[in-house]
Parts: sequence; C-alpha cells; structure tokens
Amino acid sequence: MNLFELSKTRNVPYSTVRKYVKALIAHGYINPERSSRSVILRVNDVEVFDRLLSLIRSGYPLQAALKMLGEGIRNTESDIAFCLQRLERRIEELEKENYALRDIVQKYLAEIEKLKGLPPPKKKWRERIKAWFTRKRESQEHS
Repeated sequence: MNLFELSKTRNVPYSTVRKYVKALIAHGYINPERSSRSVILRVNDVEVFDRLLSLIRSGYPLQAALKMLGEGIRNTESDIAFCLQRLERRIEELEKENYALRDIVQKYLAEIEKLKGLPPPKKKWRERIKAWFTRKRESQEHS
C-alpha cells in the first residue's frame, strides 16, 4: 500500500500520513520499500501505522505516541493520569456547553410564554373583506 492509498483509506491528509511515516522510519519502527516515485508499506508497516494513528486520535501527541510504540503500550500511572486529565478537561468543556444550552432553552421558553399572552393573529386582509361581503349579503337576504 502506498502513502496515497493509506491516506484515502484512513481518512487522513496525505501530508499527515507522510509526516507520520517519516517519524516511524526515523525511529526504526517500519522499513518500507521504496519504488521510483513512492513508498510502499508492507502489511506489518500498516499495522504499526494504525497503532500510531489510534494513539494520536486518542489524544497523545506524536512524540508521546512514538515513545509508547517503542516501549509497547503499558498502562502505567502516568498514562492513566494523562487519560484522566484529558477526560476531566472534556467533562469541563461539556458542562460549560450544557450550561450555555440550558440558558438558551430558558430564554426560548420565556419567549414562548410571552407569545401565549398575545391575542390571536388577525385574519388576512382578503379574508376579512370576503367575510364582510358575506355578512352584508346574508343581512340583505334576511331583510
């Protein structure tokens, strides 16, 4: 699989794939074949790339993810602490968003309550004229 195919199948920009592959080569984690115009990754190289990509998508910076690939992924206290901090930040963000959305809902509910006190809308001009003529005709017929 070349870098372009990897980019398309993993839904990652080509420049990012190229950057990650260069980092993996520099650290000695993969050894792809080079053709005249492209780099060809073997199946095990793609698996290593996927592991790196999953670490980065879970919030690890590139250097930390590369280090974890080298050491093998271990759930050490620092890894757990990092995950907890990330989750706490996300919870705080979601709580702020929740409060903002509650405020918006309260404002809309107050506006709805104001609208309930208004009189019903007038009929359209044509409908009022038509009703007037109908009433006039009926009153003339009864007279």
